Amino acid sequence: MAKPKLSTEEKAALREQLQKRLKAGEQQSKVLEDLGSKFKVSPETVRYYSKQLAGPDGKPTRGKAETKTGVKKAARRPKRRTAASKKNGRGQVSSLQAVISNYEPRELERALKASKLFKELQTQRERTRSLQIELRGSKRAAAKLERQIKRLVRT
Repeated sequence: MAKPKLSTEEKAALREQLQKRLKAGEQQSKVLEDLGSKFKVSPETVRYYSKQLAGPDGKPTRGKAETKTGVKKAARRPKRRTAASKKNGRGQVSSLQAVISNYEPRELERALKASKLFKELQTQRERTRSLQIELRGSKRAAAKLERQIKRLVRT
């Protein structure tokens, strides 16, 4: 069994200070770090205790919602979208104009040149591969002819 990190009194004191500081409106990450160093535990341990804090109804404030099928994560607030970040169903930006408007004309020109050079590079690589294959075939044919000549010379 794992060693308990805090005694019962320390746990109660930690929860009390945690609740007090969070209600005061302090930033949660700062509170977790401060209390973690004070009680000589990690911020993750303090976060664990913060999830067990009781709300006004006596139930844990950060518990998980119950559903028909079991325990479910709490719903998240939807993110706000700006005009430039609107996406279609596939996660792609829906407006090409919105993307292009963020770049200077020189940058777009360089990107187009790079695209053309990349296509050229691909064709050169394909050509190189086909030449290598052809060269291997020629080397095999030359080696075969060489063996035939040696065989003829020996006899």
